[in-house]
Amino acid sequence: METKTNVDTLTKEQKAALKAQRKAEFVRSKVSKGKPQVSENENKTKAQLKAERRTKQEAQRAAKLQNQTKSNQTTIPKTTTQTQPSNKVSTSPSLIETQANVSKSENKIQAIIPTPKELPNKIFSHLPRRASNLSNLSTDSIPPVVVQVGYRINKELIKGSTEKCIAMLMAFKQVVTEHEVSSKKDMKRDLQKILFNDCIKFLEKCRPLSISMTNAIKHLKLVFSRIPSESADNEVKQIITSEIDVFIEEEILCSWKAIVDCSLEKINEDDVILTLGCSTIVKHVLFNAWKNGKKFRVIVVDTRPKFVGKEMLQFLIQNEIPATYILINSISYVMKEVTKVIIEAHSLLGNGYVMSYTGSSQVSLVAKAYNVPVIVCCETYKFSERVHTDCFVHNELGGDNEQFLNSLDKKKPINVTDYPNLNVLDLLYDLTPHEFVSVIITEKGTLPCTAVPAILRARETK
Repeated sequence: METKTNVDTLTKEQKAALKAQRKAEFVRSKVSKGKPQVSENENKTKAQLKAERRTKQEAQRAAKLQNQTKSNQTTIPKTTTQTQPSNKVSTSPSLIETQANVSKSENKIQAIIPTPKELPNKIFSHLPRRASNLSNLSTDSIPPVVVQVGYRINKELIKGSTEKCIAMLMAFKQVVTEHEVSSKKDMKRDLQKILFNDCIKFLEKCRPLSISMTNAIKHLKLVFSRIPSESADNEVKQIITSEIDVFIEEEILCSWKAIVDCSLEKINEDDVILTLGCSTIVKHVLFNAWKNGKKFRVIVVDTRPKFVGKEMLQFLIQNEIPATYILINSISYVMKEVTKVIIEAHSLLGNGYVMSYTGSSQVSLVAKAYNVPVIVCCETYKFSERVHTDCFVHNELGGDNEQFLNSLDKKKPINVTDYPNLNVLDLLYDLTPHEFVSVIITEKGTLPCTAVPAILRARETK
Protein backbone atom coordinates (compact mmCIF):
# COMPACT_ATOMS: atom_id res chain seq x y z
CA MET A 1 0.00 0.00 0.00
CA GLU A 2 2.92 2.26 0.67
CA THR A 3 4.42 1.62 -2.84
CA LYS A 4 1.14 2.37 -4.49
CA THR A 5 0.82 5.50 -2.47
CA ASN A 6 4.35 6.61 -3.39
CA VAL A 7 3.70 6.06 -7.13
CA ASP A 8 0.51 8.01 -7.00
CA THR A 9 2.22 10.89 -5.27
CA LEU A 10 4.96 11.22 -7.95
CA THR A 11 4.89 14.18 -10.24
CA LYS A 12 4.86 14.01 -13.98
CA GLU A 13 8.55 14.84 -14.18
CA GLN A 14 9.39 11.98 -11.86
CA LYS A 15 7.24 9.56 -13.89
CA ALA A 16 8.97 10.59 -17.12
CA ALA A 17 12.35 10.05 -15.50
CA LEU A 18 11.40 6.55 -14.38
CA LYS A 19 10.13 5.74 -17.90
CA ALA A 20 13.38 6.94 -19.46
CA GLN A 21 15.37 4.87 -16.99
CA ARG A 22 13.38 1.70 -17.87
CA LYS A 23 13.86 2.38 -21.59
CA ALA A 24 17.62 2.79 -21.16
CA GLU A 25 17.81 -0.50 -19.31
CA PHE A 26 15.81 -2.22 -22.12
CA VAL A 27 18.13 -0.82 -24.83
CA ARG A 28 21.16 -1.85 -22.81
CA SER A 29 19.85 -5.43 -22.66
CA LYS A 30 19.34 -5.50 -26.45
CA VAL A 31 22.85 -4.28 -27.09
CA SER A 32 24.21 -7.02 -24.91
CA LYS A 33 22.47 -9.61 -27.15
CA GLY A 34 24.13 -8.32 -30.41
CA LYS A 35 21.22 -6.40 -31.93
CA PRO A 36 21.42 -2.79 -33.07
CA GLN A 37 20.59 -0.31 -30.50
CA VAL A 38 18.23 1.89 -32.55
CA SER A 39 16.47 1.15 -35.88
CA GLU A 40 17.45 3.26 -38.88
CA ASN A 41 13.84 4.19 -39.57
CA GLU A 42 13.37 5.77 -36.18
CA ASN A 43 15.26 8.90 -37.30
CA LYS A 44 13.04 9.31 -40.45
CA THR A 45 9.67 10.95 -40.73
CA LYS A 46 6.50 9.19 -41.89
CA ALA A 47 6.55 11.03 -45.24
CA GLN A 48 10.08 9.79 -45.96
CA LEU A 49 9.15 6.20 -45.09
CA LYS A 50 6.08 6.35 -47.31
CA ALA A 51 8.13 7.72 -50.22
CA GLU A 52 10.68 4.93 -49.86
CA ARG A 53 7.96 2.25 -49.85
CA ARG A 54 6.34 3.76 -52.97
CA THR A 55 9.70 3.84 -54.80
CA LYS A 56 10.32 0.20 -53.93
CA GLN A 57 6.86 -0.87 -55.13
CA GLU A 58 7.24 0.98 -58.45
CA ALA A 59 10.60 -0.70 -59.04
CA GLN A 60 9.10 -4.12 -58.40
CA ARG A 61 6.11 -3.36 -60.69
CA ALA A 62 8.43 -2.20 -63.51
CA ALA A 63 10.51 -5.37 -63.28
CA LYS A 64 7.39 -7.55 -63.38
CA LEU A 65 6.02 -5.61 -66.35
CA GLN A 66 9.26 -6.07 -68.27
CA ASN A 67 9.26 -9.84 -67.70
CA GLN A 68 5.62 -10.19 -68.87
CA THR A 69 6.25 -8.11 -71.99
CA LYS A 70 9.14 -10.36 -73.00
CA SER A 71 7.07 -13.52 -72.52
CA ASN A 72 4.13 -12.13 -74.55
CA GLN A 73 6.35 -11.09 -77.42
CA THR A 74 7.55 -14.69 -77.76
CA THR A 75 4.01 -16.16 -77.83
CA ILE A 76 1.89 -13.59 -79.72
CA PRO A 77 2.17 -13.60 -83.57
CA LYS A 78 3.52 -10.56 -85.34
CA THR A 79 0.16 -9.89 -86.97
CA THR A 80 -1.34 -9.25 -83.55
CA THR A 81 1.20 -6.60 -82.58
CA GLN A 82 0.91 -4.90 -85.96
CA THR A 83 -2.80 -4.33 -85.48
CA GLN A 84 -2.09 -1.76 -82.73
CA PRO A 85 -2.23 1.90 -83.82
CA SER A 86 1.19 3.41 -84.45
CA ASN A 87 0.40 6.58 -82.54
CA LYS A 88 -0.82 4.73 -79.43
CA VAL A 89 1.82 2.29 -78.28
CA SER A 90 1.00 0.65 -74.96
CA THR A 91 3.18 -1.68 -72.92
CA SER A 92 0.35 -2.85 -70.66
CA PRO A 93 0.23 -6.66 -70.55
CA SER A 94 -3.54 -6.62 -70.04
CA LEU A 95 -3.97 -4.73 -73.32
CA ILE A 96 -1.72 -7.16 -75.17
CA GLU A 97 -3.56 -10.18 -73.76
CA THR A 98 -6.92 -8.62 -74.63
CA GLN A 99 -5.87 -7.99 -78.22
CA ALA A 100 -4.59 -11.57 -78.51
CA ASN A 101 -7.92 -12.94 -77.21
CA VAL A 102 -9.86 -10.71 -79.61
CA SER A 103 -7.84 -11.94 -82.58
CA LYS A 104 -8.38 -15.55 -81.55
CA SER A 105 -12.13 -15.03 -81.13
CA GLU A 106 -12.34 -13.33 -84.53
CA ASN A 107 -10.64 -16.32 -86.13
CA LYS A 108 -13.10 -18.67 -84.43
CA ILE A 109 -16.08 -16.58 -85.52
CA GLN A 110 -14.84 -16.50 -89.11
CA ALA A 111 -14.49 -20.27 -89.03
CA ILE A 112 -18.04 -20.74 -87.68
CA ILE A 113 -19.91 -18.18 -89.79
CA PRO A 114 -20.07 -19.37 -93.42
CA THR A 115 -19.61 -17.14 -96.41
CA PRO A 116 -22.70 -16.10 -98.40
CA LYS A 117 -21.98 -18.85 -100.93
CA GLU A 118 -21.68 -21.55 -98.24
CA LEU A 119 -24.64 -20.35 -96.17
CA PRO A 120 -27.46 -22.43 -97.78
CA ASN A 121 -25.23 -25.48 -98.02
CA LYS A 122 -24.31 -25.37 -94.32
CA ILE A 123 -27.80 -24.65 -93.00
CA PHE A 124 -29.52 -27.34 -95.05
CA SER A 125 -26.65 -29.82 -95.28
CA HIS A 126 -28.56 -32.29 -93.06
CA LEU A 127 -31.38 -32.61 -95.61
CA PRO A 128 -31.09 -35.52 -98.06
CA ARG A 129 -30.92 -34.86 -101.77
CA ARG A 130 -31.73 -37.04 -104.73
CA ALA A 131 -28.64 -38.49 -106.42
CA SER A 132 -27.85 -36.71 -109.69
CA ASN A 133 -25.45 -39.34 -111.03
CA LEU A 134 -26.31 -43.03 -110.60
CA SER A 135 -23.34 -44.35 -112.56
CA ASN A 136 -21.19 -44.28 -109.43
CA LEU A 137 -23.53 -46.57 -107.48
CA SER A 138 -22.49 -50.19 -107.13
CA THR A 139 -25.21 -52.62 -108.24
CA ASP A 140 -23.31 -55.91 -108.07
CA SER A 141 -25.23 -57.31 -105.08
CA ILE A 142 -28.57 -55.66 -105.97
CA PRO A 143 -31.28 -57.67 -107.76
CA PRO A 144 -32.05 -56.25 -111.24
CA VAL A 145 -35.69 -55.52 -110.42
CA VAL A 146 -34.68 -53.34 -107.46
CA VAL A 147 -32.12 -51.52 -109.61
CA GLN A 148 -34.84 -50.80 -112.17
CA VAL A 149 -37.22 -49.45 -109.53
CA GLY A 150 -34.47 -47.29 -108.02
CA TYR A 151 -33.60 -45.75 -111.38
CA ARG A 152 -37.26 -45.09 -112.19
CA ILE A 153 -37.81 -43.40 -108.83
CA ASN A 154 -34.66 -41.31 -109.27
CA LYS A 155 -35.72 -40.10 -112.73
CA GLU A 156 -39.25 -39.38 -111.41
CA LEU A 157 -40.82 -41.90 -113.74
CA ILE A 158 -42.58 -43.16 -110.61
CA LYS A 159 -44.17 -40.20 -108.81
CA GLY A 160 -46.06 -39.95 -105.57
CA SER A 161 -45.30 -41.55 -102.22
CA THR A 162 -47.99 -44.21 -102.64
CA GLU A 163 -46.81 -45.23 -106.12
CA LYS A 164 -43.20 -45.46 -104.91
CA CYS A 165 -44.27 -47.61 -101.96
CA ILE A 166 -46.20 -50.01 -104.20
CA ALA A 167 -43.29 -50.26 -106.66
CA MET A 168 -40.85 -51.04 -103.85
CA LEU A 169 -43.08 -53.74 -102.33
CA MET A 170 -43.70 -55.39 -105.69
CA ALA A 171 -39.96 -55.43 -106.36
CA PHE A 172 -39.33 -57.02 -102.95
CA LYS A 173 -42.00 -59.62 -103.66
CA GLN A 174 -40.30 -60.58 -106.91
CA VAL A 175 -36.92 -60.80 -105.15
CA VAL A 176 -38.38 -63.15 -102.51
CA THR A 177 -40.09 -65.31 -105.13
CA GLU A 178 -37.02 -65.72 -107.34
CA HIS A 179 -34.46 -66.09 -104.56
CA GLU A 180 -32.76 -69.45 -104.17
CA VAL A 181 -30.46 -70.38 -101.32
CA SER A 182 -28.14 -73.31 -100.72
CA SER A 183 -28.80 -75.91 -98.05
CA LYS A 184 -26.07 -74.43 -95.81
CA LYS A 185 -27.79 -71.03 -95.52
CA ASP A 186 -30.96 -69.93 -93.81
CA MET A 187 -33.60 -68.53 -96.17
CA LYS A 188 -35.00 -66.07 -93.61
CA ARG A 189 -31.64 -64.54 -92.68
CA ASP A 190 -30.46 -64.45 -96.27
CA LEU A 191 -33.57 -62.56 -97.38
CA GLN A 192 -33.23 -60.15 -94.46
CA LYS A 193 -29.68 -59.31 -95.55
CA ILE A 194 -30.65 -58.79 -99.18
CA LEU A 195 -33.79 -56.72 -98.56
CA PHE A 196 -32.95 -54.68 -95.46
CA ASN A 197 -29.23 -54.16 -96.05
CA ASP A 198 -28.52 -54.14 -99.78
CA CYS A 199 -31.82 -53.17 -101.44
CA ILE A 200 -32.95 -50.51 -98.97
CA LYS A 201 -29.53 -48.84 -98.90
CA PHE A 202 -29.50 -48.74 -102.69
CA LEU A 203 -32.98 -47.18 -102.83
CA GLU A 204 -31.95 -44.57 -100.25
CA LYS A 205 -29.00 -43.58 -102.44
CA CYS A 206 -31.25 -43.24 -105.48
CA ARG A 207 -33.71 -41.05 -103.59
CA PRO A 208 -34.57 -40.54 -99.90
CA LEU A 209 -37.28 -42.92 -98.75
CA SER A 210 -40.73 -41.43 -98.20
CA ILE A 211 -42.54 -41.97 -94.90
CA SER A 212 -44.92 -44.39 -96.60
CA MET A 213 -41.96 -46.50 -97.76
CA THR A 214 -40.40 -46.32 -94.28
CA ASN A 215 -43.62 -47.54 -92.63
CA ALA A 216 -43.95 -50.35 -95.17
CA ILE A 217 -40.38 -51.46 -94.39
CA LYS A 218 -41.18 -51.44 -90.66
CA HIS A 219 -44.18 -53.67 -91.31
CA LEU A 220 -42.04 -56.01 -93.40
CA LYS A 221 -39.45 -56.27 -90.62
CA LEU A 222 -42.25 -57.13 -88.19
CA VAL A 223 -43.36 -59.91 -90.53
CA PHE A 224 -39.84 -61.34 -90.58
CA SER A 225 -39.65 -61.26 -86.79
CA ARG A 226 -42.84 -63.35 -86.51
CA ILE A 227 -41.67 -66.11 -88.86
CA PRO A 228 -40.60 -69.21 -86.86
CA SER A 229 -36.95 -70.07 -87.22
CA GLU A 230 -37.70 -73.71 -88.05
CA SER A 231 -39.89 -72.80 -91.06
CA ALA A 232 -39.02 -74.31 -94.42
CA ASP A 233 -37.78 -72.20 -97.31
CA ASN A 234 -40.99 -72.40 -99.31
CA GLU A 235 -43.03 -71.55 -96.23
CA VAL A 236 -40.89 -68.47 -95.55
CA LYS A 237 -41.40 -67.28 -99.12
CA GLN A 238 -45.13 -67.86 -98.95
CA ILE A 239 -45.52 -65.95 -95.68
CA ILE A 240 -43.57 -62.92 -96.93
CA THR A 241 -45.25 -62.70 -100.35
CA SER A 242 -48.73 -63.10 -98.86
CA GLU A 243 -48.05 -60.37 -96.28
CA ILE A 244 -46.87 -58.01 -99.03
CA ASP A 245 -50.06 -58.68 -101.00
CA VAL A 246 -52.19 -58.11 -97.90
CA PHE A 247 -50.43 -54.84 -97.13
CA ILE A 248 -50.92 -53.50 -100.66
CA GLU A 249 -54.54 -54.64 -100.76
CA GLU A 250 -55.70 -53.54 -97.31
CA GLU A 251 -53.50 -50.58 -96.47
CA ILE A 252 -53.37 -48.93 -99.91
CA LEU A 253 -56.03 -50.07 -102.39
CA CYS A 254 -58.86 -50.58 -99.90
CA SER A 255 -57.90 -47.36 -98.14
CA TRP A 256 -58.23 -45.50 -101.45
CA LYS A 257 -61.70 -46.88 -101.99
CA ALA A 258 -62.79 -46.03 -98.44
CA ILE A 259 -61.44 -42.49 -98.69
CA VAL A 260 -63.12 -41.95 -102.06
CA ASP A 261 -66.48 -43.15 -100.70
CA CYS A 262 -66.18 -41.05 -97.54
CA SER A 263 -65.21 -37.90 -99.43
CA LEU A 264 -68.32 -38.18 -101.62
CA GLU A 265 -70.37 -36.84 -98.70
CA LYS A 266 -68.14 -33.77 -98.46
CA ILE A 267 -68.72 -32.61 -102.05
CA ASN A 268 -71.98 -30.79 -102.73
CA GLU A 269 -73.68 -29.45 -105.81
CA ASP A 270 -72.15 -26.35 -107.39
CA ASP A 271 -69.07 -26.57 -105.21
CA VAL A 272 -65.89 -24.78 -106.19
CA ILE A 273 -63.06 -27.09 -105.14
CA LEU A 274 -59.46 -25.92 -104.97
CA THR A 275 -56.60 -28.43 -105.11
CA LEU A 276 -52.83 -28.09 -105.18
CA GLY A 277 -50.53 -29.81 -107.65
CA CYS A 278 -51.32 -33.34 -108.75
CA SER A 279 -52.46 -36.13 -106.44
CA THR A 280 -53.57 -39.64 -107.35
CA ILE A 281 -56.09 -39.96 -104.55
CA VAL A 282 -57.56 -36.51 -105.26
CA LYS A 283 -58.00 -37.60 -108.88
CA HIS A 284 -60.04 -40.59 -107.67
CA VAL A 285 -62.07 -38.39 -105.32
CA LEU A 286 -63.00 -35.86 -108.01
CA PHE A 287 -63.66 -38.51 -110.67
CA ASN A 288 -65.90 -40.53 -108.36
CA ALA A 289 -67.92 -37.46 -107.35
CA TRP A 290 -68.35 -36.41 -110.98
CA LYS A 291 -69.38 -39.91 -112.00
CA ASN A 292 -72.03 -39.94 -109.26
CA GLY A 293 -73.71 -36.89 -110.74
CA LYS A 294 -72.22 -34.16 -108.57
CA LYS A 295 -71.75 -30.93 -110.50
CA PHE A 296 -68.83 -28.83 -109.36
CA ARG A 297 -65.88 -26.83 -110.60
CA VAL A 298 -62.19 -27.34 -109.83
CA ILE A 299 -59.43 -24.74 -109.45
CA VAL A 300 -55.95 -26.23 -109.87
CA VAL A 301 -53.16 -24.32 -108.12
CA ASP A 302 -49.67 -24.91 -109.47
CA THR A 303 -46.19 -23.90 -108.32
CA ARG A 304 -42.69 -23.76 -109.70
CA PRO A 305 -40.41 -25.33 -110.69
CA LYS A 306 -42.03 -28.57 -111.92
CA PHE A 307 -45.60 -27.40 -112.56
CA VAL A 308 -47.08 -30.79 -111.71
CA GLY A 309 -50.53 -29.21 -111.66
CA LYS A 310 -50.58 -29.45 -115.45
CA GLU A 311 -51.00 -33.21 -115.11
CA MET A 312 -54.05 -32.70 -112.89
CA LEU A 313 -55.47 -30.17 -115.36
CA GLN A 314 -55.02 -32.63 -118.20
CA PHE A 315 -56.83 -35.34 -116.23
CA LEU A 316 -59.79 -33.04 -115.51
CA ILE A 317 -60.07 -31.96 -119.13
CA GLN A 318 -60.03 -35.54 -120.35
CA ASN A 319 -62.92 -36.40 -118.01
CA GLU A 320 -64.84 -33.22 -118.96
CA ILE A 321 -64.69 -31.74 -115.47
CA PRO A 322 -64.77 -27.91 -115.47
CA ALA A 323 -61.37 -26.65 -114.36
CA THR A 324 -59.41 -23.45 -113.89
CA TYR A 325 -55.62 -23.31 -113.79
CA ILE A 326 -53.78 -20.67 -111.74
CA LEU A 327 -50.41 -20.17 -110.10
CA ILE A 328 -50.02 -20.00 -106.34
CA ASN A 329 -49.53 -16.23 -106.32
CA SER A 330 -53.18 -15.83 -107.41
CA ILE A 331 -54.91 -17.80 -104.64
CA SER A 332 -55.93 -14.70 -102.72
CA TYR A 333 -57.96 -13.53 -105.74
CA VAL A 334 -59.85 -16.81 -106.28
CA MET A 335 -60.23 -17.96 -102.67
CA LYS A 336 -63.30 -15.75 -102.19
CA GLU A 337 -65.27 -18.02 -104.57
CA VAL A 338 -63.88 -21.34 -103.29
CA THR A 339 -66.16 -23.48 -101.10
CA LYS A 340 -63.61 -26.10 -99.97
CA VAL A 341 -59.98 -27.13 -100.40
CA ILE A 342 -59.01 -30.79 -100.97
CA ILE A 343 -55.36 -31.85 -100.88
CA GLU A 344 -53.41 -35.05 -100.25
CA ALA A 345 -50.94 -35.52 -97.40
CA HIS A 346 -47.51 -37.00 -97.83
CA SER A 347 -47.68 -37.85 -94.14
CA LEU A 348 -49.45 -36.88 -90.94
CA LEU A 349 -47.12 -36.27 -88.00
CA GLY A 350 -47.65 -37.09 -84.35
CA ASN A 351 -48.45 -33.49 -83.38
CA GLY A 352 -51.13 -33.21 -86.08
CA TYR A 353 -49.05 -31.28 -88.59
CA VAL A 354 -49.68 -32.17 -92.22
CA MET A 355 -46.67 -32.84 -94.43
CA SER A 356 -47.68 -32.25 -98.03
CA TYR A 357 -46.51 -30.84 -101.34
CA THR A 358 -44.72 -27.53 -101.05
CA GLY A 359 -47.17 -24.62 -101.09
CA SER A 360 -49.87 -26.44 -99.10
CA SER A 361 -49.18 -24.33 -96.01
CA GLN A 362 -49.72 -21.10 -97.94
CA VAL A 363 -52.94 -22.41 -99.48
CA SER A 364 -54.26 -23.54 -96.09
CA LEU A 365 -53.35 -20.20 -94.51
CA VAL A 366 -55.27 -18.22 -97.13
CA ALA A 367 -58.21 -20.64 -96.85
CA LYS A 368 -58.27 -20.12 -93.09
CA ALA A 369 -58.36 -16.36 -93.60
CA TYR A 370 -61.43 -16.75 -95.86
CA ASN A 371 -63.11 -19.36 -93.58
CA VAL A 372 -62.85 -22.03 -96.27
CA PRO A 373 -62.66 -25.62 -94.94
CA VAL A 374 -59.49 -27.56 -95.75
CA ILE A 375 -59.94 -31.31 -96.28
CA VAL A 376 -56.88 -33.57 -96.29
CA CYS A 377 -56.94 -37.12 -97.68
CA CYS A 378 -54.43 -39.47 -96.07
CA GLU A 379 -54.16 -43.21 -95.45
CA THR A 380 -53.41 -44.27 -91.89
CA TYR A 381 -50.30 -46.21 -92.92
CA LYS A 382 -48.76 -42.80 -93.70
CA PHE A 383 -49.18 -41.64 -90.11
CA SER A 384 -45.86 -41.07 -88.39
CA GLU A 385 -44.79 -40.73 -84.76
CA ARG A 386 -42.35 -37.98 -85.76
CA VAL A 387 -42.98 -34.50 -84.36
CA HIS A 388 -41.85 -31.43 -86.34
CA THR A 389 -42.99 -27.83 -86.31
CA ASP A 390 -41.15 -26.59 -89.39
CA CYS A 391 -40.10 -27.99 -92.75
CA PHE A 392 -36.36 -27.41 -92.21
CA VAL A 393 -35.80 -30.19 -89.66
CA HIS A 394 -36.92 -33.06 -91.89
CA ASN A 395 -37.47 -32.60 -95.58
CA GLU A 396 -36.08 -33.57 -98.96
CA LEU A 397 -34.20 -31.46 -101.46
CA GLY A 398 -34.85 -31.70 -105.16
CA GLY A 399 -32.29 -32.49 -107.81
CA ASP A 400 -29.10 -30.55 -108.40
CA ASN A 401 -29.02 -26.85 -109.24
CA GLU A 402 -28.75 -27.43 -112.97
CA GLN A 403 -31.93 -29.52 -113.09
CA PHE A 404 -33.80 -26.93 -111.05
CA LEU A 405 -32.75 -24.00 -113.23
CA ASN A 406 -33.32 -25.78 -116.51
CA SER A 407 -36.84 -26.70 -115.37
CA LEU A 408 -37.60 -22.99 -115.06
CA ASP A 409 -36.68 -22.26 -118.67
CA LYS A 410 -36.26 -25.36 -120.82
CA LYS A 411 -35.58 -23.30 -123.96
CA LYS A 412 -32.38 -21.81 -122.52
CA PRO A 413 -30.26 -24.40 -120.70
CA ILE A 414 -28.22 -22.88 -117.90
CA ASN A 415 -24.69 -23.89 -117.01
CA VAL A 416 -24.33 -23.68 -113.23
CA THR A 417 -20.54 -23.39 -113.47
CA ASP A 418 -21.01 -19.93 -114.99
CA TYR A 419 -22.59 -18.75 -111.72
CA PRO A 420 -20.29 -19.85 -108.87
CA ASN A 421 -22.19 -17.76 -106.28
CA LEU A 422 -25.57 -19.25 -107.19
CA ASN A 423 -27.21 -21.63 -104.69
CA VAL A 424 -30.62 -23.27 -105.03
CA LEU A 425 -32.86 -24.38 -102.15
CA ASP A 426 -35.56 -26.66 -103.57
CA LEU A 427 -37.64 -28.07 -100.71
CA LEU A 428 -40.14 -30.69 -101.84
CA TYR A 429 -42.49 -30.75 -98.86
CA ASP A 430 -44.26 -28.25 -96.64
CA LEU A 431 -45.70 -28.44 -93.13
CA THR A 432 -49.21 -27.19 -92.36
CA PRO A 433 -50.25 -26.63 -88.72
CA HIS A 434 -53.31 -28.55 -87.57
CA GLU A 435 -55.11 -25.26 -86.81
CA PHE A 436 -55.47 -24.69 -90.58
CA VAL A 437 -56.93 -28.14 -91.33
CA SER A 438 -60.62 -28.81 -90.84
CA VAL A 439 -60.73 -32.61 -91.14
CA ILE A 440 -58.69 -35.62 -92.22
CA ILE A 441 -60.39 -38.24 -94.38
CA THR A 442 -58.96 -41.72 -93.83
CA GLU A 443 -60.15 -45.29 -94.44
CA LYS A 444 -61.35 -45.23 -90.82
CA GLY A 445 -63.57 -42.20 -91.45
CA THR A 446 -63.23 -38.49 -90.86
CA LEU A 447 -60.84 -37.69 -88.04
CA PRO A 448 -59.28 -34.59 -86.51
CA CYS A 449 -55.55 -34.05 -86.88
CA THR A 450 -55.03 -34.65 -83.18
CA ALA A 451 -56.19 -38.29 -83.53
CA VAL A 452 -52.82 -39.43 -84.90
CA PRO A 453 -51.44 -40.83 -81.58
CA ALA A 454 -54.62 -42.86 -81.01
CA ILE A 455 -54.47 -44.35 -84.51
CA LEU A 456 -50.79 -45.22 -84.08
CA ARG A 457 -51.50 -47.01 -80.79
CA ALA A 458 -54.32 -48.95 -82.42
CA ARG A 459 -52.06 -50.04 -85.28
CA GLU A 460 -49.35 -51.23 -82.89
CA THR A 461 -51.79 -53.53 -81.06
CA LYS A 462 -52.57 -55.48 -84.23
